[in-house]
Amino acid sequence: MVRISNRVMVQSALDRTTASMIRVDKARDRISSGRDVNRPSDDPSSASRILSLQTELRTRDQEVRNANDGQALTELADSALQTVVARLQRARDLMVAGASAQYQGTRPGMAVEIQGIRDEVISVAGTSHDGRTLFTGFAEGEAVRYNDGTDANPIGWVTDSDGGAQLRRVGPSDVVTVNVTANELFGLDNTANGTDLFTLLDDIAAAMNNEDPAAIGAHLSDIDAALESIYSAQAKLGTAGNRIEQAQRRNIDTQVAIRSELSQIQDTDMADAIMELQMQEMSYEATLSALGRSLPQSLVAFLR
Repeated sequence: MVRISNRVMVQSALDRTTASMIRVDKARDRISSGRDVNRPSDDPSSASRILSLQTELRTRDQEVRNANDGQALTELADSALQTVVARLQRARDLMVAGASAQYQGTRPGMAVEIQGIRDEVISVAGTSHDGRTLFTGFAEGEAVRYNDGTDANPIGWVTDSDGGAQLRRVGPSDVVTVNVTANELFGLDNTANGTDLFTLLDDIAAAMNNEDPAAIGAHLSDIDAALESIYSAQAKLGTAGNRIEQAQRRNIDTQVAIRSELSQIQDTDMADAIMELQMQEMSYEATLSALGRSLPQSLVAFLR
């Protein structure tokens, strides 16, 4: 016959009470936090899935920030290039007029406006975003400047651009180039070959000052080619912007799906949680009552 001491009985009752109290606390945690899984030990499998979904959600959030930044870059660049196109179209109109014999004597005035257009395009090329020049890739410095021999570049119009492509990951498989550079926009390759836009505008202004309509007319195809380069860059930016918008829409759908799954896994059904709490509290009260009956009476209680 196995003898069970009062101490063993009391300890067993206390253990049951403690376990019951822990279950009550967990039920209360579900209600107060609104979540079924508050710690990995609550449900290791669900906790692992929750961590995975939260990581994926943070990745999608970063892609949203990337997309917003990329959208800002493409829109700002496109706006700047619209200004450049408008000014070059004005330059072309002046050239058409200057190539006509009836404008004899007025061409020097046109030359002044052509030089003003050149300076305005240079100013637009210096547009910056978040402290960085928009059309220089990853390089510091100026998109367009005139080198008078103070550095190692050839004398003439040069760029500090490195031609770098700025990429933004806007989706799991969507990496978009969100910039264009002065190299491709204006034909600047720092080789003093005289084919850049600014040398062209200088040559047009010189032909205007020299009252040389034939030379002015000969440059019409060159200004058309310069405009074509800008149009091509605008198309590139527009394509990038469209890809970003599509990625943003897909990202929104993905985040909705992730948040829905997270809710299904971790959000508490309040009616179920309240019922469970009531059951656990009743169980706890019953355990306390049983513990009270199982405890040995004190000497004073016995003498009574």
